[in-house]
Amino acid sequence: MNKILVIGGVAAGTTAASQAKKTDPSADVKIIQLENVVSYGACGMPYVFEGIVEKFENLIVRSIKVFDEKYGIKII
Repeated sequence: MNKILVIGGVAAGTTAASQAKKTDPSADVKIIQLENVVSYGACGMPYVFEGIVEKFENLIVRSIKVFDEKYGIKII
C-alpha cells in the first residue's frame, strides 16, 4: 500500500491529496497542517474582513469529517 503525506491543506494540499486518492484508492493518504480548518476559500478572506461575507465559516468548503468519511483522507 502506498503511503502519501501532504504538508498543508487549503486549495493546493487538499487537491493533491484528493488526486492521490483518486489515482490510488487503496493509498493511505494523510494531510498534516497546523490549522484545524482544512479546506476553505482563502481568497475570500478580504471579503470577511470587509464584512461582505458575514463570517469565516461561510468560506469553508469541506470539513475534516468529510475528508475522513467521504474521501478516506485523514487530517493530522
